[in-house]
Amino acid sequence: MNRVRLVWLLAGFAILSGCASSREYHCPDPIGTIVRDECESFATRYESAKVALQAGIGPAQVGATFSEEALRSPTELIQVMSQRMVALCHDFNACRLTPADYLARREEMDRTMTAITALGEQLKRPDLPPAEREQMLTKLFDMLGGPPPRRTAPAAGNNAVRTPPEPEKPKKIAIYSDEPWFDSRLRPPVAPPVKEGFPRLVSPWGHGTLDHIWVPKSPDQPHDMKLGGFQVRPHLTLWGKLEADDRIELRFDDGFKTRCPVKRNTDGVAGVYCPLPKDRPWTGRNFAYRVAYYRAATDDWAEIGREQWTVAPSVEKSWAIDYDEHLGQGWLYFFPEPPALPAQFERPRLYVTLRLRKHHKATARCSVGGEPVTPAMQSERGSGQTGTLQDRPRYREVSPHSSQAVAEPFLEWWHYVFALPFVVVRAGATAPEGLAVWPPKTGEWVCRVSVEGTPVRELHFTVKPDGSLEPAPGQRGQAGDLVHPWWKVDTRVLPNSVEANRENP
Repeated sequence: MNRVRLVWLLAGFAILSGCASSREYHCPDPIGTIVRDECESFATRYESAKVALQAGIGPAQVGATFSEEALRSPTELIQVMSQRMVALCHDFNACRLTPADYLARREEMDRTMTAITALGEQLKRPDLPPAEREQMLTKLFDMLGGPPPRRTAPAAGNNAVRTPPEPEKPKKIAIYSDEPWFDSRLRPPVAPPVKEGFPRLVSPWGHGTLDHIWVPKSPDQPHDMKLGGFQVRPHLTLWGKLEADDRIELRFDDGFKTRCPVKRNTDGVAGVYCPLPKDRPWTGRNFAYRVAYYRAATDDWAEIGREQWTVAPSVEKSWAIDYDEHLGQGWLYFFPEPPALPAQFERPRLYVTLRLRKHHKATARCSVGGEPVTPAMQSERGSGQTGTLQDRPRYREVSPHSSQAVAEPFLEWWHYVFALPFVVVRAGATAPEGLAVWPPKTGEWVCRVSVEGTPVRELHFTVKPDGSLEPAPGQRGQAGDLVHPWWKVDTRVLPNSVEANRENP
């Protein structure tokens, strides 16, 4: 019977993986044409897996085998995997991953979920010997990427045998450009915690996700729905020590508050998602809240920062996140080269945002004192679409009885990443072939970004002898300053005919 159920579950996963609705989309080179995935189907799939696993593995079974230092239950780790898969899907749909990269990472997660399901079915067996159950739980934690659980202490006695722990082998861990990395040797100064022991809110970080909220047209017609507003998903990025019994409270300007648990122990960078009640749609131009953090260890609250999104209505009465404020924000940051930890080298990268009607290829070139220090650099992996907004109608009336399709009715914000041909050498290594040691020159740098030969941005910054930058105002490590792993640089928007003019602002 168990084998039949296992085959049925695995077949169900294969169907869910393959039947997501999709549509073609033309991404810029080198990505090319993709078939967009339906990301919410992955959340449904992982939720089903969590429920199935929960039926066979209760917290008591984990606690009976491992101590509390295991930190997180398998079902909570599946939730983390679900969030990673949905984020991976959104990155692919936004042209941040090649189809080959996306397929490889998705298949890896699929194989892991298949193995997890098989283990869950075996763990349901009431006749499973304790030693085998312990071995399977250990394997389950390993597949989920959780912390290595420790055995509970053996009973006291002269005959107690303690097995020495196996030495951990160093592993290379992939790191992606959408993850904040604070371990750079040339990281900018960051603001101190608002209170001793509290984590810091990393802001601004990432690209928001806006959900439309549907409400009944009238109390008498609860099933007849209309578009009532929106919500921006509160995905918070925190840096510091978090504990599973800590809490977060979002405090909106209108007095509304909502809380969510942290759920896990972390020392470093962590993401926390705080879902909002679906019966509270927003309709204004600003979606903002203050973030308060509760430390259970000290029974204390503190406001650690503020998140704010600008939202614009489209011409078709829906909403979209407005990224115009990003146009004048440029960054320089250092990231592992190759993108894996522990880092062997660090490579400086430039980041800018443009507003277009369709994607264009862009290049960047840097100089010091008028002398070129880089060749023309093309945008590379990490570039992608930030967001879109429909500011033109799809059709315009040309006569009383006919209409005509409007070309390019959407504004598109695109972020471009340019890797400079230099590296920061770590651990006594020598620079890879084709890359020089950073910094090649100190002083005033000017990096100009062009689209098909037309200059659109200039980034100005000062490089010091140690390779770090002269920090901008608001990024000097003082209270209230930015908590961000990237250097904010003076960014000038140059008059040009390439970027899109905005209609119906």
